[in-house]
Amino acid sequence: MKSITTIVSLLLMGVMVLLATVLQAQAPEKMSYQAVIRDGFNMLVINETVGIQISILQGSVGGSAVFVETHMAMTNDNGLVSLEIGAGNFVLGEFGTIEWGEGPYFIKTETDPTGGTNYTITGTSQLLSVPYALHANSVKVRVSNTGDTLIIGSQHVIVPGISGANYKVKVDCDPDNPTAVVDVLNPATGKTWMDRNLGASQVAQAFDDPLSYGDLYQWGRLADGHQC
Repeated sequence: MKSITTIVSLLLMGVMVLLATVLQAQAPEKMSYQAVIRDGFNMLVINETVGIQISILQGSVGGSAVFVETHMAMTNDNGLVSLEIGAGNFVLGEFGTIEWGEGPYFIKTETDPTGGTNYTITGTSQLLSVPYALHANSVKVRVSNTGDTLIIGSQHVIVPGISGANYKVKVDCDPDNPTAVVDVLNPATGKTWMDRNLGASQVAQAFDDPLSYGDLYQWGRLADGHQC
């Protein structure tokens, strides 16, 4: 009789605070998994193929499986088997559509030390940390219609000084002659932009048109007059 001892179940990806444009990049939809295989005499099972079924359960140890896959993996000289959850043979669900924010989640492993699908060894443990990069990848990020609120999932953050209502009061160097807002549509992206820099009196007529330079803003600094 052989047994399996899980020594490292998940390699979680670090939390990153991303701008909305960066959030468009896709986080790898995989998680690393490692386990050590031992036999009934507590001896390492080395350089042998083992069959493993991975299930992600939602809610509890006995919860419903939202994702199931199988792997055929080879142990190394130390009895260690390594695989990527999300890259196995499909059985149920899609790893990329798991709503990580709706946990708790549990990982269930079933192992056939002979390399088949007669899984005789079973273990279940809770994912104590959400795979944050995967969760962030699924969170919806948008900006309010007024442009002063960033909505991240169900949470919101007020970002003062960036809305159309604020810029005329706090941003323009000459409040009596605020920058004209002339929208142009980018046909490639479908996004709407101003056709000139803040502080510019006209749209650029040439690459060196001084009237189109506008004010000089330092990134991350409030409009405290430095831009003028």
